Amino acid sequence: MIYLRRRILLGFGLGYAVLIWLSAQPVVTTRGLPLIWLAAGVALGGALLAGNRVLPVIFAGALVGYGAVFWQLGLPFERLLLSAVIFASTALGQAWLACFLVYRFGGSLPPASLPRVLRVCGLLALAVLPAPFIGVATMTAAGVRLAGDWLLAGGQWWLNFLAGVWLVTPWFVVGVYYWRQRPMREPFLWPVSSLLLALLLFSLQLIWRDAQQRYADQLQADANEIMSLIDDRLTRYEQGIQGIGAFFLASQQVEQHEFSVFVRTILNQLPALQSVGWAQRVTQAERVGFERQMQETGLPDFRVREPGAFGPPAGPRPEYFPLTYVEPFAERRPVLGMDMAVEPVRRDALAQARDSGQIVMTGPIRPYVATVDMPAVLFMAPVYNAGLPPQDIDERRRRITGMVMFLVMPAELIEQALRPVVPPDLEVLLLDVTDGAPQPLAFYASGAAQPPEQLDLAGFVSEAAMVIEQDRYGRVWQFALRPGATYPNRWLNWDVVSRTLIAVASLVIFFLFIGQRQRHDARQRRLTRTYALLSAINQMIIREREPQRIFQEVCRIAVEVGGFRMAWIGQRQTGSDRLEPVAFAGEAGDYLERLHILLSEDTTCPTAQALRSGQAMIVNNLATDERVALWREAALRLGYRASASFPLLVNGEVYATLSLYAGQPAFFDLDEVRLLNELADDVAFAIVVGRQEAQLRASEQRNHLIVSTLPDMVFRLSRQGVFIDFSAPPNTMLVQQPELFLGQPFETVLPEDLSRQLRDALEMAFATGELQTVAYQLQIDDRERFFEARIKASPAGDEAIAIVRDITAWRTAELALQAERDLLARRVAERTAELSRANAELARAVRTKDEFLANMSHELRTPLNAILALSESLLEELRGPLNERQQAAVRAIEASGRHLLALINDVLDLAKIEAGRMDISKEVVAVSDLCEASLTLVKEQAHKKQIRLSLSIDNPQTRFLADPRRIKQILVNLLSNAVKFTPDGGSVELQVTTDAAQGTIAFTVSDTGIGIAPEQMQSLFQPFVQLDSSLSRQHEGSGLGLALVRRLADLHGGSVSVTSEPGKGSIFTVTLPYQPATHAVATAIDDELSPLRVALVIVDSVTMADQLARYLEEQQIQPVLALQSSDALAHAATVRPDLIVLDLHIAGGAGWEILAGLQHDPDLRSIPVIAIVIADEAQQALAAGATAWLVQPVDRGAVRRALSQITFSPRPTTTLHLRRGLGAKLLVAEDNELNLATMSEYLKACGYELQVARNGREALAVAAEWQPDLIIMDIQMPEMDGLEAIRQLRAQAMYAATPIIAVTALAMPGDRERCLLAGATDYLAKPVSLRRLVERIEQLLQQQQHAR
Repeated sequence: MIYLRRRILLGFGLGYAVLIWLSAQPVVTTRGLPLIWLAAGVALGGALLAGNRVLPVIFAGALVGYGAVFWQLGLPFERLLLSAVIFASTALGQAWLACFLVYRFGGSLPPASLPRVLRVCGLLALAVLPAPFIGVATMTAAGVRLAGDWLLAGGQWWLNFLAGVWLVTPWFVVGVYYWRQRPMREPFLWPVSSLLLALLLFSLQLIWRDAQQRYADQLQADANEIMSLIDDRLTRYEQGIQGIGAFFLASQQVEQHEFSVFVRTILNQLPALQSVGWAQRVTQAERVGFERQMQETGLPDFRVREPGAFGPPAGPRPEYFPLTYVEPFAERRPVLGMDMAVEPVRRDALAQARDSGQIVMTGPIRPYVATVDMPAVLFMAPVYNAGLPPQDIDERRRRITGMVMFLVMPAELIEQALRPVVPPDLEVLLLDVTDGAPQPLAFYASGAAQPPEQLDLAGFVSEAAMVIEQDRYGRVWQFALRPGATYPNRWLNWDVVSRTLIAVASLVIFFLFIGQRQRHDARQRRLTRTYALLSAINQMIIREREPQRIFQEVCRIAVEVGGFRMAWIGQRQTGSDRLEPVAFAGEAGDYLERLHILLSEDTTCPTAQALRSGQAMIVNNLATDERVALWREAALRLGYRASASFPLLVNGEVYATLSLYAGQPAFFDLDEVRLLNELADDVAFAIVVGRQEAQLRASEQRNHLIVSTLPDMVFRLSRQGVFIDFSAPPNTMLVQQPELFLGQPFETVLPEDLSRQLRDALEMAFATGELQTVAYQLQIDDRERFFEARIKASPAGDEAIAIVRDITAWRTAELALQAERDLLARRVAERTAELSRANAELARAVRTKDEFLANMSHELRTPLNAILALSESLLEELRGPLNERQQAAVRAIEASGRHLLALINDVLDLAKIEAGRMDISKEVVAVSDLCEASLTLVKEQAHKKQIRLSLSIDNPQTRFLADPRRIKQILVNLLSNAVKFTPDGGSVELQVTTDAAQGTIAFTVSDTGIGIAPEQMQSLFQPFVQLDSSLSRQHEGSGLGLALVRRLADLHGGSVSVTSEPGKGSIFTVTLPYQPATHAVATAIDDELSPLRVALVIVDSVTMADQLARYLEEQQIQPVLALQSSDALAHAATVRPDLIVLDLHIAGGAGWEILAGLQHDPDLRSIPVIAIVIADEAQQALAAGATAWLVQPVDRGAVRRALSQITFSPRPTTTLHLRRGLGAKLLVAEDNELNLATMSEYLKACGYELQVARNGREALAVAAEWQPDLIIMDIQMPEMDGLEAIRQLRAQAMYAATPIIAVTALAMPGDRERCLLAGATDYLAKPVSLRRLVERIEQLLQQQQHAR
């Protein structure tokens, strides 16, 4: 603050009053506002300089100045005094508020940086904000009306105040500071910046005033145009009514039809004209004759009536003006005869027209017959009898003959007037204000007339941009116009916006330039100071080595040279997680004593974070950063505004932290931080150097001790090979005494050969810098001793070190060890030879095992083939009918044979896996199909024990890559075991879970069975081992199932785990790699069990036929299509399919007849039928003979489920008949008489011609002689085996395409491939199902027939 003398304050107050009076002259003269209010700038400048001492002067000056202004405005004394006091109080308040805001939030004056300049200008703008609005409200209350609405006037006055403040206040303050010689930094920054802001406001006001004036001019022009159009339309209506009046004056007697013809033309020309009427004057005496005359013209009910539609007859009065003619007649018929001189509004207008002889218009009326709910007016034109126009009222009343009347809707009139053009979007409200209170006549907005009743009339008129009053036909009409929604905005037009943006952008660019320059200058000053700080620190580091003195000097230099308010260095307290200050300098107060910094993981302290993370932590605003909330109050009290903590890294670890506090916010920019990081690195380097020097001194002492305690001899050698120094333990044996060889070269002391070796090694060590080793021996004291010399030298040095060790004892031990090594090598060679022989024996044993398994497979399968074949032929009653007991016995024999076959297959699978010959064929597998097929195989076994089977799949749509046959083998083994070891009434569950994140799929089989004891777990997966192997065991089995499960899971890259509790059950989990697939390739999972090969599809839809054919081919079933229902039964008898798929609704329901025909035909009855039904016909189809059913629409899953019912349901035995190739010639080569007899009998029964051979050579002879259609060839036969026979047959052109089925008991890995490679068409392993053999024969014969 500056002290101003009393006379200066008095002059200040007087000048302030004069400025107020001068600034307010535009208000006095034009009720407008000045562009700039200089008085406000003077008042705020004085308040900022002198403080509260100048506030009374400001109040007094404002009271005088505003009093003079209000006196000029002519206000009464009471209003003048009250208004002057209010204005003076607002001036006093804004001066005090400006002082408070600037000195509380803006800092010292004048501001020396652009951000502070802008902040001070903003605070001044806030300080003067209330005064203009209070002033406008006061003037409005005092009766002084300003141009425009009060809110706009207040805003403009605030801009005027602000322009004056920004223009005057800074120059006023800086001028007084210069006058009083007060020190200032950047003295012209504030005045120039404020001047530019004031000029910007001045420019913007000019732009906006110009825009407002243009807007007002455009609005006036648009309003004039609208009024001109309405006036023109009214003139046309006036001419119309005058024309009708002239018509009546000229004719005197006008008939109804003449009136109608003449008026209709006018109605067509004037759309807003609702109706035209003629009211003839009739006296009381003329009334009866007038009514009779009108009734005779065709209006029998005509009467002179009271007002209203079909009103009552008029009462007696001196004269009447009944509505005699009216058009349009049909619509206005109810008001015909109504006396127009009764209702007050109409009567007054009629009297005025009669007495004045002019066209007169009524006020707003509601027509008695109205089609539109809009206000209307009546135009009335008097018609007098022929002669000169009457000159006075009495003559007019005497000569009046009637009135021509126009009923007009003003709203439609305005709409019709504006329709031919595209008027500006102005909303027009028409009011009748003749009688004082405004009455709405019409409202036009958005290009159409609208009902005016819902409008706030007073509000609309007050908001109107223009109000025009006009005298119209004896009434006063008021037009209120305001811009519509699409009318051009006064501010948002391109000219105003562009000029405003240019002005603002120019000022912004200037401020950006000034700000950039200031930031650059400040940055340069800070960097210069930081470079000086860095230089001083580096000079100190050269002198100091002790860490504590380094720390203290760093803090002192940071405060004195770097200009920081405080600096301190902290280290972790030994034995705790607390950071303690070890050195500081500057204004610290009790700040460091109050610091309690814990080095915990959740700490927010920047210094602790720097110590923990090893990175600099910057806080550029201590007043707002939440990380320093605990210490903010103390830091701000000491003048701290920004802080930075830098870690001192010594050998990669944080040794201490350097914390610096600055007095300005945002002090630490990137360059500052970079330099301070270098400073921290220099300080850390000084600590490292100090440590290294101490370590070097300690190392020298330690090396001296080490050398003195070494058992080796150490020599210092020159580059020329001269002994310089020597160190050796006591009692070391030397060639000469030390005093004799020190200072001597190699050649003088050592033998010539040894000297040459050592000199070569010494030269190589100096040349390469690498360690050189020389081993030698010397004769000392008549004893040969061994030594090793290691020489190391630096290529740039002049000395080398040679360490010589006596290795006599080591060398002696080495020679003894070498002898032992030679002995051991001989023993290893002998043992290796023994192991080679053992490996050869083991290989022979493996081959013998494979041959044994192959022979056993052949020898077991050969009789087993006969057992199963004979059982099958007996069940099919080829040898005669069997009773039920015989059939049961044969089925038991067949079941035992198949059980034995399963055991053989398990043994062979295990052998394949152990031999590494088991291959898996991965393809896309549908999990749901796989699990359902596996459960189907154990369903019968579970049903016998009343065990509940359940399936749970987390995602039934899961597909993955695996070998479906082997996965099914795993699941069937686990499910069979679960059912086997679960008591009656228990439960077995198969659960599948997929873990895409881990890439695994798990199959879990859980049961409520007997469980497994913990001690039995280790032998659970060993082959041929059963947990209960006693003679009294309750459960049968070979002990191979779980062993196969584990090995098959291993082949898939998976694993098997088990958890069990005796008495409660077991849980087996097979975990396999999960490779998801988007679609599944249809696979015939049940290939080995399904006998279905040919299916007849009877449908009449080509699309459905293609769909079913595709689904059947996916299941390895050949489809035969029959699209005509008429020959379906014949087609079935010819094809003899394994399966029939029948649409029951083909050809209008002919499918039911076909199904009945199939059931009545004894040859076709046994063929299973899948019926395609709709809705609830499934049970009806099954009752009619269908085996399974499909509901339309058919999908792949439904077909599979239906096929599974066919596949796993036993079919009734029946005699087979040859379907194709009846009488085909077959050659059977088999050396086993029982198998040969069984097969021959069955094939002959099927209708084939047969020749047999008992070895390969005989088969060649019979084939050459008989030329069979198909050959069945056993592989193991005497004289010539089957493979060789197949090769020789294929070598002949005659048999190059003849189907050959290789039937053999060989089922080891590679047997199938060898057969196919030799030329076999197909391969069947014994035991062979005779039915399946016949089916395969039929397929091959059909294919051969098609190929021909």
